[in-house]
Amino acid sequence: MAEDIVLGELGALLLDGGSSVTDVRGSLEQVQRRSGTGSDLRFAVLPELVLVSRAGVSASTSIAYAGAKPLTFRQSAHANRLARDLEAGRRTLSDAPRRMAEIRSIRERMPATANILGIAILSMGLAALVRCPWWAILLAFFVGALVGTVTNAMSRVRSAAAIAPFVSALVSTVAVGAFAGWLGLGPVPLFAVCAPIAILVPGAIITNGLLELTSTDIVTGASRLVYGLIMLAFMAAGVFAGAHLTGLRIDSGSAALVAEAAHSVSDRSGWEALPRSGSPGSGSCSWRSASVSPSERDIA
Repeated sequence: MAEDIVLGELGALLLDGGSSVTDVRGSLEQVQRRSGTGSDLRFAVLPELVLVSRAGVSASTSIAYAGAKPLTFRQSAHANRLARDLEAGRRTLSDAPRRMAEIRSIRERMPATANILGIAILSMGLAALVRCPWWAILLAFFVGALVGTVTNAMSRVRSAAAIAPFVSALVSTVAVGAFAGWLGLGPVPLFAVCAPIAILVPGAIITNGLLELTSTDIVTGASRLVYGLIMLAFMAAGVFAGAHLTGLRIDSGSAALVAEAAHSVSDRSGWEALPRSGSPGSGSCSWRSASVSPSERDIA
């Protein structure tokens, strides 16, 4: 297989793994230099397209298409390892087509079930990390599974996938609000609402967009950044609509940042208490952030 075709397919593989166009172009240039073939190749990388052309030969441009199917985390790890091995010279370009075919052929067992269960465990873990009350940690698991089910179902329809962040955030907030209203819990901590939908936050998209903007990939970076902000706006609209429908109120004294969670205290017990903090003397537990006045410190 020709060198330009192999490099184009490698770039498409990295794009499917979630790499930014800046990183993909840099990786391809490094692999070409390491290959030592002396070919003068030029790379143009778009979010779903890699063009490889030879300098001075306008009719020889290879095109590789990405975006057919996003890679799983496992496949992405193998793809990035392959790129690093090629850059370091631990593999040759002649081995790359076979390895890329192996990476794309990796299949998960019961991917839908694994995705739903993974989102549920992630939601519960995040709620525990930010020291939500026990009821919120348990609820995050079930609501996270609900969010995973909704996103899986909507991702199968291309037109529905665009509004999946709004629908998932709406369903999640309605579930938390209905549960809190049914038990009369009053205002709920912020992260009890945010934990089940944290997986939907487009952090990687926005990060790649900013990276591309700072690397003069203006069109791609701006489009990614705008897309990420639209997704965040959809999520915020879903949370607002769900809170309005259920009368959900957020506790203004709850931890709003992860760093504040360690300082949350409570005099509540049972399933409304907070998990124990790892810091010494933090056996008391709730979602309200602690603020100690200078006079209280003097008394202590």
